[in-house]
Amino acid sequence: MTSASRKRLGLVLLALVFAAPLLAAIVLNAIGWRPAGTRNYGELVTPPQDLTGAPFVLANGGEPHNPFFQMMADWALVPMVVLATAAFVGYRYWHETSANASGDAFSQALLLANGGKADEALAAFEQLEKDGYGAYPLLARMRAATVKADKGDIDAAVKDFDAVAADNAIPASLRDMARLRAGLLLVDHGSYAEVSARVEQLTDDANPLRSTAREALGLSAWKEGRAQDALKLFEQIAADDGAPRNVRQRATLMAELIRGSGDAKSDNAS
Repeated sequence: MTSASRKRLGLVLLALVFAAPLLAAIVLNAIGWRPAGTRNYGELVTPPQDLTGAPFVLANGGEPHNPFFQMMADWALVPMVVLATAAFVGYRYWHETSANASGDAFSQALLLANGGKADEALAAFEQLEKDGYGAYPLLARMRAATVKADKGDIDAAVKDFDAVAADNAIPASLRDMARLRAGLLLVDHGSYAEVSARVEQLTDDANPLRSTAREALGLSAWKEGRAQDALKLFEQIAADDGAPRNVRQRATLMAELIRGSGDAKSDNAS
């Protein structure tokens, strides 16, 4: 018996254990059995009255604390509790099983991608996008775009990242990451305008991705001969104490290179 078969068998047995009391109650009710000593609660209101706005008050004058259970006969309480427990346990089992299966599928797709099997990896990521659980479909979309870029299909990769960035159902932080990834690809394969359209909004002082976004803009500006714009961006990064050390070091080197070329003058120069 495989591991998956054992898990399915365990789920079936667990469901039967919790469902047994409920099934027994249904059978007893069907044959007309009732516990001894039952009686009806309340009195028939005659003539009928509109009680739409009437408060729900117990016979002793108190307020109900668990109206769902208080509306049931005593003999039905135990089966309902058992059923609710079975539903919760079943959902937890399904949730964990689905998450584990998607996690395993994502790991296998990563192994294919890292092993140079790009086409097989893309097929695996595409399948995970369709039937994955939780965050794995989105992770598969992002990773598939990276695989396409590694294959040299830059246009397709940028298109996929742009699609993620435009999806309002995705958390803003991940959409920003997709914008940045598209912008970084376009530094070498697009124009400054294309890079700016994606990462300019990420250069705000409060954005955690600002340093890399400014670096992408700076490199793209320098590539197009806009040395003054590039120098300004690299100096911003170098002066930002919140920027990662390696990014600041690269920005400092680029700023020195641009100043040394004589193509631009620092705003801080006297």
